[in-house]
Amino acid sequence: MDSQGHIDRSALRGVFLKVLPRLQTSLAESDYRLVGTAAAALYGCRLPVADVDFLMRDRKHVDAFADALSEFHCLIKPRFDLWSPPPQEAGQYWCRYDIGGVSVEARGRCRI
Repeated sequence: MDSQGHIDRSALRGVFLKVLPRLQTSLAESDYRLVGTAAAALYGCRLPVADVDFLMRDRKHVDAFADALSEFHCLIKPRFDLWSPPPQEAGQYWCRYDIGGVSVEARGRCRI
């Protein structure tokens, strides 16, 4: 699910008020970063925001993210998607939640 249209500032603020306190009790600040257009919007850039993306330090932090947001509707449980076959394996470990109609994702570094 992608968020419907663009997320306005009020809806984005609502998502952060729900997500960030849960992450702060489950993860260290160095374990995750807000990235993408939602992060740019917080810095004052005027651009359309369609979802909220977090980059996690490692796979276990994606799992902690999923645990922290477990009361919300899970669209994609943490999973590993392989993009290319050996010997150049590439992929990602990620999950997605719906929070008030906004798609919130976490992606983590994976060692294959």
